[in-house]
Amino acid sequence: MAKAKAAKEKKPKQKKQSSGDNFLLLHGEKFVFGILVLLAVFLMTRGSGLAPFTLTPEQLKDAASRADNHIKQSKVDPKEIDQDLNLYNYLAYASLIKSSLKADVYETNNRWEQSLFPEKILRPAVHPLPVANLRAVSCVGAIRYTKANMTGVGTNQSYEDRGEHWIVVTGLIPIADQMKEYNNILGRSEYTDQNRDVPKYLFYDIYRGTVDENGNTVWSEKPIDLNQVYAKEVDQWAGIGLDPVSAEYSVPLFSLDSPPLTMECPPLVNKSFGAEVTNLPNIPLLSETQKEELADSMSEMKKQEDETKKGTARNFNAVLNNSIFTNSNSTRSANGRPNGGMPNMPMMGPMMPMMTPMMANPGRGVGTGAKVTKVNYYLFRFFDFDVEEGKTYQYKVKLYLANPNYGLDVNLVEDGNSVLTPTVVSVESKPSNPVALGGESRILAEQIEGARPGQEPRMTIASIFFNTEDAKESLAEGKKVVRGQVANFQGEQHKPIDLGGSMAYSTGAADQGKRSDRVRVNHESDICVLDADGGMRIGGTDLRSPGRMLVLQPSGLLSVHSESEDKAELLPYQNANPRR
Repeated sequence: MAKAKAAKEKKPKQKKQSSGDNFLLLHGEKFVFGILVLLAVFLMTRGSGLAPFTLTPEQLKDAASRADNHIKQSKVDPKEIDQDLNLYNYLAYASLIKSSLKADVYETNNRWEQSLFPEKILRPAVHPLPVANLRAVSCVGAIRYTKANMTGVGTNQSYEDRGEHWIVVTGLIPIADQMKEYNNILGRSEYTDQNRDVPKYLFYDIYRGTVDENGNTVWSEKPIDLNQVYAKEVDQWAGIGLDPVSAEYSVPLFSLDSPPLTMECPPLVNKSFGAEVTNLPNIPLLSETQKEELADSMSEMKKQEDETKKGTARNFNAVLNNSIFTNSNSTRSANGRPNGGMPNMPMMGPMMPMMTPMMANPGRGVGTGAKVTKVNYYLFRFFDFDVEEGKTYQYKVKLYLANPNYGLDVNLVEDGNSVLTPTVVSVESKPSNPVALGGESRILAEQIEGARPGQEPRMTIASIFFNTEDAKESLAEGKKVVRGQVANFQGEQHKPIDLGGSMAYSTGAADQGKRSDRVRVNHESDICVLDADGGMRIGGTDLRSPGRMLVLQPSGLLSVHSESEDKAELLPYQNANPRR
């Protein structure tokens, strides 16, 4: 026991640490960091040059009181208020609390939970898109017409070929964009109809303007009378010519009482139509193989056309007042909404007195117009024969479409007036280029060689002469011209060229005997060659850059002949066999 007590007494006692010492050990670093932050703020304040904040709480309170009194005593002149501000009378709204609240003041069309599908709407009005890229080209050639001969036993029908001048107007009807607009605005409607909700082209107005001596275009107040055009021209043709444009680019014929928006080609003699009757590059020409296949089918259609000819007068204007949607047989459901019934089809008009566009273009529908198309554009085309030499013309076009809202219940549409009109009309197209009738001769760029230093460019052209007496063309090629020269060539041999082949009417049996080689004609185009560029050799090769030629037409219009473009038109003349 004594030893244990002694060991206990020898054990050293441990010194206890105070709570203050523990706090400094645990939080000393934080104090140091806070001091450093305050020091940094002090240094930044001194460095920025800001004056120290010295206002006392009493001074701040006094400044706030004076500012409040100034606001209450201030009056703003009404003239200083922005008159464009739309100020709401909130006091009037607040006065409603004394009586009752009007819920319509706070109504909103915003939905907190949007539907997965677009909300159905009333049918809006559609807006037809206008014709784009309107072009006008002057043409000359021979057209075959029917001719009635009185005999002792009756009337025999024969043919005569006439030399004619005309202007062909072409444009682009944006069917793909028009269909897209129909789908966008009508596809979201409460009521849809697969027969109504597609573009149906009924009619068109084409206006002719004459350019005066000051360069201003004087437009006719009334459009060209299409009934007269067909009575004086189309109905007198000996059938229709072969169209070098595929049928899928032709506007579907609405009915036999409608004028074709892609007008038929006349029966051209001794040659076929080319780029002038289409709208390149958006609407291409058929290949030669396709043309031959079409020519074979046309021969069969010609037999049908001869059997169906009847001299009934046309009335295209009737289609504007007799829409396809008139007297629709759509039935109504219990809630008064029409069901999707097919409307009555319009009565077909009298048989056209010659081959219709429907015959010329297999696959074109009549009536519904609901043709499924994969093309971006339809071809608008019009042949104007009522033109005079010495005048310059321009054209513009308006389109008439069947109104998809016509005859519907007013509760289905946004605008009740839209159910009253059978058609919707586009705005006028932009005017075409100015064009004037050419003379009996026209020129094509055959070869252009660029000018060397100190020399003139060398230009070789071909002149094509159309003889109105025998309604035939002859070619004078290899003519050298210089800048400033008028392309007139005297005493050229007239060897008529037949470019018909299988693609055009050939006069063949109508020729009487052989034509003498000594017949001389004057190729007088009155076209002045102004300048040329291009045609330079590329490096050390035989390749040359494309050549162009600037010319002044007799009407005063400037035009450019491209060597590469004229080559396509010149080649058939160079390869044709002259008829004698």
